[in-house]
Amino acid sequence: MGVRLIVEVLDHWQDVGLTAGERNDLIVLAENANDKSRLTYGPVHAPYILKRANKAAEGWKNSIGKLLRKKVITTDTPGRIKQFAVYRLEMLCPDPPHDGYKGYCTRPDGPSGPDTSPEVGHSSGDPVGVGHSSGDPAPEEGHLTGADRVTSPVTPTPHDPSTQPPSTAAGRPAAAAGKHAVADELTAAFWEHHGAGRAQSFIAVRSVIRTCISNGIPRDDLAHALDRLAREGRPISGGTVQIALTPQQAPSARRPFTNPTDHDVYDGEFQ
Repeated sequence: MGVRLIVEVLDHWQDVGLTAGERNDLIVLAENANDKSRLTYGPVHAPYILKRANKAAEGWKNSIGKLLRKKVITTDTPGRIKQFAVYRLEMLCPDPPHDGYKGYCTRPDGPSGPDTSPEVGHSSGDPVGVGHSSGDPAPEEGHLTGADRVTSPVTPTPHDPSTQPPSTAAGRPAAAAGKHAVADELTAAFWEHHGAGRAQSFIAVRSVIRTCISNGIPRDDLAHALDRLAREGRPISGGTVQIALTPQQAPSARRPFTNPTDHDVYDGEFQ
């Protein structure tokens, strides 16, 4: 069972432009994949897989094709006679490996270290790995044990200020000061004009824009690309921004979208 893969999908499906249905299909494949190799095992068209996906064989085949076209999975071994296909789940997290603790890519450290407070709703004697038999044949491959367990609290209500982007009195998301000031100002302007009804979160869009600015993409060129993507109804990601950049840009402004060595480009904590 790819528990870590499932958590990665839950935290980043919007960042790669998946629909809710495609997210559910990817979760079905992630459950049938190995956490370390990221490869599916066994026939993915088995009856129990179709039941989990709630689809007929032809519909499930089409769903896998959509995930392949969006490049969130790739074919590792093509299906042949007496040989089932094997798929690889591609990395969705921009700052791998994905920790998943409360939705963070990297677990933040507080003044006294990581948050070790017990979860609400569980007794202090709650054993790790409840729900899995002690005879699990491969606990190290797909199940979390000990301190590595992924926890996921109940999603807060929309009234919780922590779920909303920081705002000014005028209702526009506030731009943070510091080395990301240009990127955050651009994010705030983009969110003011195109944020309503967008499936992606403010945090996800800001992470992409911070990375683009760190990669040397000029602010004005990036602003035009973001506006074009919003008008076309496309998600904001490194790949879509690169496509939206006009051919007239200087080569230095069109360099490939890469993860910077400065991990602070991504949100270590919600601001």
